Amino acid sequence: MDAPGDIARELATELREYEGRKGVYVIAIAPGSLALAADVARRLRVPFDLFPVRAVPGTQDAGRPVGIVGSGGVLVVDQSAVTAQACSVATLAHAAQMSAQALAGFEQELRDGAEPPDLRANTVILVDDGRTRIDVLRMAIAALRQRWVRGTVLAVPAITAASLAAVRTEVEAVVSALVPDDAGTHRSSDFREPTSIFEIRRLLRGDSLPPADLLPQPTASSLRSVPA
Repeated sequence: MDAPGDIARELATELREYEGRKGVYVIAIAPGSLALAADVARRLRVPFDLFPVRAVPGTQDAGRPVGIVGSGGVLVVDQSAVTAQACSVATLAHAAQMSAQALAGFEQELRDGAEPPDLRANTVILVDDGRTRIDVLRMAIAALRQRWVRGTVLAVPAITAASLAAVRTEVEAVVSALVPDDAGTHRSSDFREPTSIFEIRRLLRGDSLPPADLLPQPTASSLRSVPA
């Protein structure tokens, strides 16, 4: 198990070209990755936030969604999943509507009426702890494009060669340790996953984060930036 902050430190070191730059935002798409994203952003001295998404379930219980709804109501459909699951237009529309309503309710409670951050013309660093499916990450990146971001960098602790091949053309760069396809991609750490709206708000305010420190000098690392 990695000590708290080790993964964030490694990711931030590989992302040091973005340190203190204007027009850069760190985001997570899942509350479980928010603590990691917050720590990376703290080390880079750039803002961070949650860009929540909700899966649009298909007609099968295979666990593969047929799309996602992203923050602000943007819809991204995985046409290959729709075809594979023989999902009708009516079924897709109903599932998307239900997911959009659930997401809107979550965001309203989370923001308490405030608007989410305007990501337009920003470079977005999407930080994930490795538990999010690669197809969901790809759709989240597509949702960010619909929000007119300048570009997206994906930062995850570990990624397989197959997942890298699936996502690298969708982003400007991938920062991760490359692992064999039969290896697990989740590196456990002591980051505590927020379990309530209150805890997510605390993370977004930075209440539970220590003051920013300087990034270490570049050293040999298992992580590397993989240009798209």
